[in-house]
Amino acid sequence: MYKFSNSAVLYNIHYKIRMLSQNNIRLSLCIFGVQVLFMLKNKRRILLLIAFMLIVAVFINYSFSHATVNKNAKEASKLVFDEVKPEKKPKFNYKSILSNKLVSFENKLDYKAKRSRFNGVVLVAYKNQVIFEKAYGYKDPTAKDLLTTDISFELASVSKQFTAAAVLKLAELGKVDINQALVNYFPEFKFENIQVRDLLKHSSGLWDYMNLTEAYWHQEKAPDQFEVLELINQHQSSLSFRPGSRFDYNNTNYAILVALTEKLSGQSFRDFLQQHFFSPHCLDETYVGVQNRSRENVITAFQPYGRSYINLPPSFHNGALGDKGIHTTANNLWIWFKQLKNYKLLSKASVHQMFNLDTFKQYDYGMGFRTRVNSSGEIEIYHDGLWDGFRNGLHYFPEDELTYIVLSHTQNRSKVYFQNYLENQAKKMLNNLKLNEFSQNNSSKQKFNNG
Repeated sequence: MYKFSNSAVLYNIHYKIRMLSQNNIRLSLCIFGVQVLFMLKNKRRILLLIAFMLIVAVFINYSFSHATVNKNAKEASKLVFDEVKPEKKPKFNYKSILSNKLVSFENKLDYKAKRSRFNGVVLVAYKNQVIFEKAYGYKDPTAKDLLTTDISFELASVSKQFTAAAVLKLAELGKVDINQALVNYFPEFKFENIQVRDLLKHSSGLWDYMNLTEAYWHQEKAPDQFEVLELINQHQSSLSFRPGSRFDYNNTNYAILVALTEKLSGQSFRDFLQQHFFSPHCLDETYVGVQNRSRENVITAFQPYGRSYINLPPSFHNGALGDKGIHTTANNLWIWFKQLKNYKLLSKASVHQMFNLDTFKQYDYGMGFRTRVNSSGEIEIYHDGLWDGFRNGLHYFPEDELTYIVLSHTQNRSKVYFQNYLENQAKKMLNNLKLNEFSQNNSSKQKFNNG
């Protein structure tokens, strides 16, 4: 039986309102209305209206997301298993076939990148082949130092797929059972009913360790993943909800998963990834930890300031890994993802757990990836990330066999618009290609049948 303390309830309300207001326009408008109401004189009426508006806004948001995401979860859980296609020997050189269309595609992206002041690297792949890769803007916008495609970026939350893969590799090695409680591996952990699976699925009920750090951590060095566990044990009085009952995207889950990986493997997270993934698959430009930003081929982030930029120093919260911390190039990230989806890094069963949803669950998270049926009815497996000024995205459409990667380092919202534009243009280009392939196949069959 879970008891929720007042501090837990207040913390959760504060956190939810902050997150919802960032991601839901309706709630943002309601909060704006509340701010306007504060200018009125009748304080009792204001308080009643505030309470009413917040309740209505949260109810509308929950009802809408419940219906949409639950539908997505059911549809995606049925479809994704059949749509993740293993690698086959390519029949065509698609970059060559698309050469004329790629010129137009590149011109459109060049124009959009310039208009939006986009700085970053783009990669587009079709049927396991890279058909487009290009760097835009500057490595250092203040010095006009041109960006190149061999530069490594902090992946932010796109790093979570590496963490999930590490835990599932441990499961394949027989060192962890993801359906067992975390206390089986950390006996001192205070919350007995949290399973390893709950951490992977963001359904643990734990609080955000960054908020706990800011409230209770008084050392000059940021807490690492094991010290995050200590913060939880010492300062989280109760869970925000029963584990497994709800989805709450929370970086704490993936920081703890790294602590679990290090304890059970007897290796640092860096060494574990190097041994099992990076070295065997030649991921030579992929690194773990913020200290790698001092490398010549690893970029630092900038923030727009008027018509110029200022350099962003690393956040204090970079002590813990797992929720962030992987640095890599667009090409290395593509190699990683191609090997993952083709079952070269993990077993088919493990990859399915990463990509697929739990049937009847009301959220769109697999393990290290989000999965949804988008507004066009397409299955989309993806993850975006924002950290320390880096804005990144990896999106995969299994039905179209299209993957695109966008890495940027200037904390510019234009990345979102540029990414959406890239996606639309890539789909238009490939739709034309698929129509041509279809007509060619039919023509070949007809010639064969006619003898």
